[in-house]
Amino acid sequence: MKGLVKIIKNDSIYEESSNMILNGMGSVLADAQMASPSWSSIASASALLDTSNYTVQAISFGKDARGYYNHAHNTTDAAIAASLADGIIRVIVPTYNVSSYNTSAVTTFSRGAVVANEYHGKFQPSAGDTYKLLPEFSNPIQTKLEQGFFGMPIEYSSVVGHNENKLRTEDKSWAGYDNRELYGCYPASGGTKYYLLSSWDNLDTPVGSHLGSDSVSGGASGTAVGRFNTCSSMDRDGFVKIMVNSAAAANLLGAGTGYGSHSGLTVWAQSDFSSTGKVQYITTVSGGDLLMAGLFGGIYTLGLWAIDIKETIKNGISAPFPFDHIDNKIKYRLVARKTFTKDLTFIHDYLTYSGYRFLEDLYTALDADNKHLTIQWELQF
Repeated sequence: MKGLVKIIKNDSIYEESSNMILNGMGSVLADAQMASPSWSSIASASALLDTSNYTVQAISFGKDARGYYNHAHNTTDAAIAASLADGIIRVIVPTYNVSSYNTSAVTTFSRGAVVANEYHGKFQPSAGDTYKLLPEFSNPIQTKLEQGFFGMPIEYSSVVGHNENKLRTEDKSWAGYDNRELYGCYPASGGTKYYLLSSWDNLDTPVGSHLGSDSVSGGASGTAVGRFNTCSSMDRDGFVKIMVNSAAAANLLGAGTGYGSHSGLTVWAQSDFSSTGKVQYITTVSGGDLLMAGLFGGIYTLGLWAIDIKETIKNGISAPFPFDHIDNKIKYRLVARKTFTKDLTFIHDYLTYSGYRFLEDLYTALDADNKHLTIQWELQF
């Protein structure tokens, strides 16, 4: 088995390279081979014979482990308090002669002192520790996008190894709400405001030029409106579910030739699949989702996931396994991983205006390459 990942912008290939198939794929295939036909007579187990239980069911996006201690994850206490009060994400623009946040310009950690227990005793950055932004090397036995991921020390029980989706400013009902702004990494369903700052001393004065009637002090600011949370296709742990799991339905959407689904993962195959063994998993990341992910450190890794049936059943649900974007009980097994040396959320400014202004709306006319991107991940069985 082998895989090929294509990143598409403006109807042209932005990146194309192979991925690594992991041991997790072998485990999934072994589970499928061990499924007994006798389960068909057991009401509580018959649904386990559905072959979709043993296929790719989700995709996730991540970055280097140290990125979770930088960018919008790591702000001052005053900025955190302000964000909790007004729901606005604030981040320092590393290079002050531009008005868009560029993750590659970050060189050191912004937090020097190590607070007791804050880093779980595992990962203790210092002010002079060089931050090189690259994810760890792939290896076949990986079970997370970043094995060295330590996450923000807020909920110890959830360490998934990639960008989470716990920024729900419109919902105060779930545990951990007080620290939600530290997680990221995608806009809330109603949109999320952001300020790009030149200094933590001016929390309400965005830097640079901004084009639009909602300008605040003439600075780079706005409201990011994404698709993942609007369409409820991503759970709180950052897993994007299969939205279209039929090749025939995907053909009707034009998934093979266009951008496919704008909200979830689409499965697509050519009519000659039986002879080629090629299947594509396609998703489009909207401009607003790219914008917010960029503020939280960008996207440098991708992962395909299948259901870990044993762990999912132990977690309290049975087949067919329902996806709940608020409280998803499905446990996943990483089956393929792809890394990049360039941030997939990278954008350019438009003249003197912040490029981030044009990521807010998927259908913005100006500076088209700052809008959505499409991922086509092909596996050949």
